[in-house]
Amino acid sequence: TKTVDKSASVSFPASGYHLLRSDRLAVFFDCAELGYGPIAAHGHADCLSLTLAVDGQPVFVDPGTYDYFSHPEWRNYFRETRAHNTAEVDQRSQSRMLGPFIWGQRAVAQLTEWDDSDLQSIAAGQHDGYAKLDDPVIHTRRIRVDKKDETISVVDSFSATAEHTSRLHFHVQPELIVRRVSASEVVLELADSVLHVSATDASIRCIRADENSKLGWISGRYHEKQASACLQIEKRTCGNAEVRTDFRLQ
Repeated sequence: TKTVDKSASVSFPASGYHLLRSDRLAVFFDCAELGYGPIAAHGHADCLSLTLAVDGQPVFVDPGTYDYFSHPEWRNYFRETRAHNTAEVDQRSQSRMLGPFIWGQRAVAQLTEWDDSDLQSIAAGQHDGYAKLDDPVIHTRRIRVDKKDETISVVDSFSATAEHTSRLHFHVQPELIVRRVSASEVVLELADSVLHVSATDASIRCIRADENSKLGWISGRYHEKQASACLQIEKRTCGNAEVRTDFRLQ
């Protein structure tokens, strides 16, 4: 019988999806194509998004779809970049919606780095969804999982020349409790541990089920949505810049 190493990471380059693992952590990284076919039907503007599970327990999740036709504002929200665990620049989505099932300008993502060893897993990718801004921006995300310390570092880099506002969002599984430690650190209470989330040179805002911005809602089933929490890290930068977020189990 072949033994499966659950800490071995796996890259699926043909699909654009990549799984980084340690004994306790599992990070799913999306560098895939937007949607399906010529109109990118059912696509979401989620380049370089991630999900995280700890000991098999979902922590940061994809918020889902929620609706197709009955609630157009919610339909649009759940497809936008801010509804996913990735970076939004200047409050714009990476790709442009033309209708409920069709896209115009589309971000193209690619994997730029992959490494897996007994000590760490590293994946990096970039996309061009903000290259058409008046001042073009290229977003690169690099994820490192330390298999010994059971920690994750996520570095989001933005190549630009002018001023921009970058917002990272991490959508929390509804059942989890989020507690603030400081302006730049929160903890999530898990089944058997806590997860510390800290931002370098940026503050973390916890948004809970806001009907106006629509942040902080998770849809696990069609036409159902649950109140939850969304961690938002915002940073105003000029020129090339980066935002680092660290995740540590305790």
